[in-house]
Amino acid sequence: FQLVDVHAPPDVHEAFRDVASAARDRATIVSRACVDEARMIPLARGQAAQQVHEAGAYADRTVNEAAGRAARFLQQLEAYAAAPQSTRTRLHFDTLAKILPTFEIYIRPPANSPTELELLFLDGAVRTRPQLPGVDVSPAQNGRGNEQLTIETLKELRGP
Repeated sequence: FQLVDVHAPPDVHEAFRDVASAARDRATIVSRACVDEARMIPLARGQAAQQVHEAGAYADRTVNEAAGRAARFLQQLEAYAAAPQSTRTRLHFDTLAKILPTFEIYIRPPANSPTELELLFLDGAVRTRPQLPGVDVSPAQNGRGNEQLTIETLKELRGP
């Protein structure tokens, strides 16, 4: 007995093609997944290494900044122990410079009082200012504002 021509019934031809097509699709998808894996895993490892490196750099920078601030504080403490009033005055002026960054601040002793200091705030950006009690506001010759404040005036303006 010999089989000469064997074909599946015409009703199942479409099903056989679907099975063969699904097998090819599966192989294509698996191949693409392997390519993506080969590309993405080294990329992810590189990104992880970069983040670990950045975190270490941030930790070092934070520790160094904290150590610097601690050293600065200890220096200020030594200066305060040596001269409390001078250190307080200097810190007061440093604070003024921080809160009034656009002003040029000049400090000078007035001619009539050796125990007070006169502060001059010069600002070219602001032409008009509100009149404050106890503050003499007069334009300088260079067109910039000139405000003279004594420490007592600052204490009055600051309030209790």
